Amino acid sequence: MLALMDSMAKTLARFAALEVRLAAAEARATAAEARATAAEARAMAAETRAAAAEAKVVVLEARVSGLEVENKRLREENIELRARLNKNSTNSNKPPSSDPPFKRPPPKTKGKRKPGGQPGHKGVTRAVIPPEQVDERKEIRPEVCACGESLQGERASRTCARSWSCPPSSPM
Repeated sequence: MLALMDSMAKTLARFAALEVRLAAAEARATAAEARATAAEARAMAAETRAAAAEAKVVVLEARVSGLEVENKRLREENIELRARLNKNSTNSNKPPSSDPPFKRPPPKTKGKRKPGGQPGHKGVTRAVIPPEQVDERKEIRPEVCACGESLQGERASRTCARSWSCPPSSPM
């Protein structure tokens, strides 16, 4: 009997251990189910976010294409306006009076040659007329010197000059 009781006690102890192990396994299974449910919820949330992101991408792509079209139009308009702004009387049929007053042509660069007749150029001057061909001769003396003193009675140095008369001009 003792042996039977002992065997029964051992069986009961094994049964109790199995019940504990079963409870632990059931707890682990419940936890695993909870984790699986949470993972499914996260997966569904991720799918929802992905669908929202895809919809947002579609909207943004449409907006980008619209902005590219507008950008192209604005660039063409900018080119046209710059061309219109750069027009003046020298590169269009606009009159010089329409040129802005603040824009002046660039200064001309100085040439390599000195001013006046160049070496090898035949000069052109009027020939002095011989005294026989002169019709009238006048002696002209200044009355006052450039410094302001009177020159009356003094003899100025002799200088030849030619003069001619022009008809009187009238204002237009």
